[in-house]
Amino acid sequence: MSEKRKQVSAPTQSKKRGYIVWNTQMDTILISVLYNQLNQGNKGDGEWKPQAYQAVVDELRTKLDMSLTTENVRNRVKIWKKHYGVIMEIRTQTKFKWDEEKKMVEIALEDLPEWMKYTQANPSAASYSNKSIDHWDDICVLVGPDRAIGDGGEHHEEGATMMDEEACDGASSSVDTTSTSSKKKQKRDNLAEAVTSVAHTLKSYVEARLKATPTLGGKEVYDEVSNVIGILRPQVLKAVSMFVESPIKFQVLKDLPHDQKLDWIILCLDERRAM
Repeated sequence: MSEKRKQVSAPTQSKKRGYIVWNTQMDTILISVLYNQLNQGNKGDGEWKPQAYQAVVDELRTKLDMSLTTENVRNRVKIWKKHYGVIMEIRTQTKFKWDEEKKMVEIALEDLPEWMKYTQANPSAASYSNKSIDHWDDICVLVGPDRAIGDGGEHHEEGATMMDEEACDGASSSVDTTSTSSKKKQKRDNLAEAVTSVAHTLKSYVEARLKATPTLGGKEVYDEVSNVIGILRPQVLKAVSMFVESPIKFQVLKDLPHDQKLDWIILCLDERRAM
């Protein structure tokens, strides 16, 4: 019976389409590991090094008892790159509004006619209207500035499918297609130029936004918590999740002396469990 339950809770994969379904818990672990790998210098030339992907596989096996491959992790990162590409194209080349608090392209009723025209020419954008993009700030930091145009980034026609799949906890696709039309090539060239112009200021933009609003990004919280003396690995993710939801408690953590930070984290976690 226990084996059946484990099989049901594991991520499902479609042999026909090559999808591995990712949920929020898996994404949280992925983000945490990639930040750690970034700090260790395991990213270069615009791509994560093999050991970074392997570290994610190992952590998912340890924390969730899941057997994924490094290719599964690569495909999830590719999906993030595609999300980033579609959203940045909308933000840099159209007048449609971006809701920074909700992390979504906001299409008002009066903008629907123009949005329909835009999506007819850019079908992959259709599923991004009024849909919040999970982990957007982390996506910007981890894959945004060096988004690979030629490494799966051209497959924007998959955008609608990906967004529909992620409505049910997210999907990672290993589908590989190639476009040779001059129209698509021109679109990729335009997108590459737009991304390049944004890349130089993206990191500072994200950091400034985090300071200007009470909403916390994963990197700031993770860096602070992971440096607390004596904290255990299982406690790190729990504390990150808690402090992202409670900026006031996180500010207290930052203000405390180093020898009291761990006590504060344990106290907050105990209070959370008692709720």
